[in-house]
Amino acid sequence: MNEATFNISIKDAALILKKMKFLKRRKEIGIGAYSSTSLDIAKLGDLKKIHQTAIDNNDYELLLDDDSIFQFSKEGDKLRYAFIQSQSTYFSFTDFLLELFDEEDIPTDEQVLEEMKVDYAEDYEQRRDEQKINVGAMYIRYDVDRKGYRPNLHSYAHIHIGLNNTFRLPSAIILTPLSFVLFVIKHVYIARWEIAINESIIDEHIFQFKKMCKNIPEELWQMSEQRELYVI
Repeated sequence: MNEATFNISIKDAALILKKMKFLKRRKEIGIGAYSSTSLDIAKLGDLKKIHQTAIDNNDYELLLDDDSIFQFSKEGDKLRYAFIQSQSTYFSFTDFLLELFDEEDIPTDEQVLEEMKVDYAEDYEQRRDEQKINVGAMYIRYDVDRKGYRPNLHSYAHIHIGLNNTFRLPSAIILTPLSFVLFVIKHVYIARWEIAINESIIDEHIFQFKKMCKNIPEELWQMSEQRELYVI
């Protein structure tokens, strides 16, 4: 995957998330460049600290409305994609308004809602801080790295689920940032995924994203590895 395809795929992922009304911010410069503080904290294996440090240092490419983040970095053929879910239970602005108003009194006009977000920003953030910890918060990472490749032990391309374990799901294809985002949204935010399908945000065109994922070179994906369960 070349640099242009990589960056376009991140932009496409942001557009989909925006249509889903799930994107808070997209980083447009310094893609894949993270602070030394974040890199050091990541080695400790503490999800809460990893997430908070990334937020504090803007070490992410996509920030979701629930403050979960996506990171995407590329160094030559080496790829690292990560989804780090916020440990705070999601509390939407609509949830906040329902504490103040009857449902029929909440405006549906997007511009009015945006103005209310500004007016109630401080109170809303305080209520979000009071939310319970999400003990099921997910950490999902996708790695492509020739240096660590060991057939049947450490696949050239693989998906990690969770921290502080040796779980690696082999992959026979090189995922794009967009394909990784869609994979995460479907499996972590199934309710939002269903809405996106019903509203045709996730349509047949988007389901062709897999065609953009290239096969791994044969020398890095041996026949003995293909006897395992893997992502294709």
